[in-house]
Amino acid sequence: MHQESSPCAPSTSRPSGARLSYKFQRLREQIREAIVRGEFGEQLPGERELGRRFRANAKTINKALCDLAGEGLLVRIIGRGTFVAETPGVSAAARTSQVYHGICPAMQNEPPHRGAIISALRDALAAMGHRLDLIPHEGDGDGEISSAAWPAHMRRLAAGLIAHPAAPLDGRGPRPGDALVAEAWRRHLPIVLLGAAASNAKVNAVMPDYISAGFRLAEHLFLLGCGRMVVLRDRAEGREADMVTSGCQTAAIRHRGSVTEVFLERQTDWVGGLMGDGLSAAADKSRVSPAVGIVCVGSRALEAAQHDRTINELVARDSLAVACVLEPGDDAAQRAGVTSMEFDAGKIAGWAARLLAEWKPGQRPVEVLVPGEIKVRGRCATHRNGNGHGKGRHGDAESLEGLGGRQKLAEAVI
Repeated sequence: MHQESSPCAPSTSRPSGARLSYKFQRLREQIREAIVRGEFGEQLPGERELGRRFRANAKTINKALCDLAGEGLLVRIIGRGTFVAETPGVSAAARTSQVYHGICPAMQNEPPHRGAIISALRDALAAMGHRLDLIPHEGDGDGEISSAAWPAHMRRLAAGLIAHPAAPLDGRGPRPGDALVAEAWRRHLPIVLLGAAASNAKVNAVMPDYISAGFRLAEHLFLLGCGRMVVLRDRAEGREADMVTSGCQTAAIRHRGSVTEVFLERQTDWVGGLMGDGLSAAADKSRVSPAVGIVCVGSRALEAAQHDRTINELVARDSLAVACVLEPGDDAAQRAGVTSMEFDAGKIAGWAARLLAEWKPGQRPVEVLVPGEIKVRGRCATHRNGNGHGKGRHGDAESLEGLGGRQKLAEAVI
């Protein structure tokens, strides 16, 4: 990211000998002289009034004001106006304060963890002197967020947009549509997708590192002795769930295991589809380690596994191991006593606030991946062998600190 630098002292006079060849340059000096004489006070009139006063068009006025702002003589604030720098009546915080709009599903505040990440983002922006205004999106749960979701009368006040899909791991929740992205880019404003993968090349994103999550959970289950891994998903769609599957597949290659995907929306008898040939192996009471490991992706998948009688019986006999990847801040795994990869919602919100506040027009969009931490719970901690220690298919189970090398994956440098 760019480094902060000290602002240059405002210049109140043009360099001697400077030649004013263009109309905007002559206008710039006229406005400068009016500022020095105190004709405008703390705040300059609007561009239309300035145009009438100096008999210039809006483009010329804007260019002259931009030059003076670049020199540090003026401060321009979207939606507020143009102020004279270092004016006693205008604080530094007031000159730099920005308003950001968050477009979220109307049901966004119902699940506590989703409301919490929005609150964390609001707090992070407030700490920087900015404000977050929410715009409820009343559309359906899927599809795109159209430009109509961003009221026209609010656009000129915004310094950026935040979009927070309802349930990205479940393959649900609308993303910013092409028309909305184009409108933001026309205004040179950033769009940040919160907690989900970017759906457009012009959209920034701050999201959990779901590839690392899938890899580390699957590796943990393979080290417990699981010979087969099943990724349980709600739907086939969703880049975030695809990332989890990709991480599981990488772990399977490393440990010479196998990975199967099962989608709840496609399976009536989803338990049979999930276990397949592994059901009889999982039911084998002579085994001392789980035969199958299940990685539940999203809250719907975890709920389905949690309420299935067969799954619960196999878990109780240590024949089946269950882990999950949930949205940041979702405590369903903790309440169910299930091993999970968990992400700090405050850190994700902090990165989103930083992306918005430090955005510069023309800057290339980035995707920030925030690493998580494995929380081992219940029967998925270790299985018991003769020595009372956890033992995997390839020797003694690694410690969580050893597996934590992946957690050191640096967050993207902006």
